[in-house]
Amino acid sequence: MKKFKKKLYQIKCILLSLLAICLSVFIKRDKKRVAFGAWLGELYIDNSKYLAEYAVNAYPNKKFYWVGMKEVKTSINPKLKFVKKDSFFSMWILLRCKYFFFSQSHEADICGFNVYRKATLCFLDHGNTVKKCGADDPQYLGDLDFNKFPWFRRLCCNIMGRSRKYEYICVSSPENTETYVTGYRFRVDERTKFISSGLPRNEIFYQNINITKTKEKYANLIGFDIEKKVILYLPTFRRKSEKVYSFTELNKEAASKLIEILNRHNAVLLEKNHYVANQYNCNRTLSAEEGVIKVTVPVDLQELLLISDVQISDYSGCFLDYLILDKPIIHFLYDYEEYKNYDSGLYYEAAEFAAGKVAETVDQVLQDLDEILDGNDNYKERRKLVKKRFLAYEHGNASEIILEEVFSR
Repeated sequence: MKKFKKKLYQIKCILLSLLAICLSVFIKRDKKRVAFGAWLGELYIDNSKYLAEYAVNAYPNKKFYWVGMKEVKTSINPKLKFVKKDSFFSMWILLRCKYFFFSQSHEADICGFNVYRKATLCFLDHGNTVKKCGADDPQYLGDLDFNKFPWFRRLCCNIMGRSRKYEYICVSSPENTETYVTGYRFRVDERTKFISSGLPRNEIFYQNINITKTKEKYANLIGFDIEKKVILYLPTFRRKSEKVYSFTELNKEAASKLIEILNRHNAVLLEKNHYVANQYNCNRTLSAEEGVIKVTVPVDLQELLLISDVQISDYSGCFLDYLILDKPIIHFLYDYEEYKNYDSGLYYEAAEFAAGKVAETVDQVLQDLDEILDGNDNYKERRKLVKKRFLAYEHGNASEIILEEVFSR
């Protein structure tokens, strides 16, 4: 059934693409019309959200649209006009937009059929990474190498705009640029401009945000005491393993030790999985009452980073964002060799990107966490070095730089 629906969707995209290409000959692009999208249209978050919210205030003479599924309509900024993704009506709007900004890919976030002729595409991505991405991923199957497709499949991709190159890609450092040149080489050509801007979503860390009010919002939403310190566990997804380590499933000895640490330091541990990772546990041993909460409600991750005191992560790019806040980080690399060699793969050895203590076992994590909560933070200089290498272009004004660069050209 899924294969049938996928084929049906592809046929729809081809037919609507042919219509859109014909119409684009007669419809003129309007430089005052701009469209944003993110996360397959399912979420109003990330770089696209932050850039859009800056744009609606900085450029009042332009018309801004958010493209997504109908479920996100009530979430978006009221200054943005909502456009339902992949709808017939969206064609008329998007064919007039000159600029498109997105975080995954244009066909995933904006439109599955070809509304891109003579438009300008800017790839914001969904974060910095030390993980291998795109064509560098060990699991890459050649699905982006359009030039190697059989002629009919290549023709279909061209018709639907799937093989479209990007005019702009936003980066946070020279290291970041190098990963895109190789990982996204099928989106890059001699016309592609890399904008040295940093990420729009990280601007929140440079702004005068009321942290107490933000923490109160999430304390009510998630269900924890606002007076408690917040430990944030943010594991990335695994491509080869459906199971990601969870602190809600500790054995009796480790669970007792974690509860004791949390109680002694008046802290709570919030565990949030990657969007595509499994959100459910079948062997839960710790509950919210014991200080460990599984975050399953929609949240703005940047705001969670802002209110947290310690981050436990692994290879997830969120630890790089966290460097701007200069707070303690524990890298829980329980599957380091497997992840590096057989899963998504890594561009760097752990010693090159680690911005805090590296733990391979739960006991090490708990010991490191106890020391940090006791006030023993010995990694400030290390965080500065990693930040300088991976976030060289982050200065809190990414949105301004990106929009000035794109609109001025």
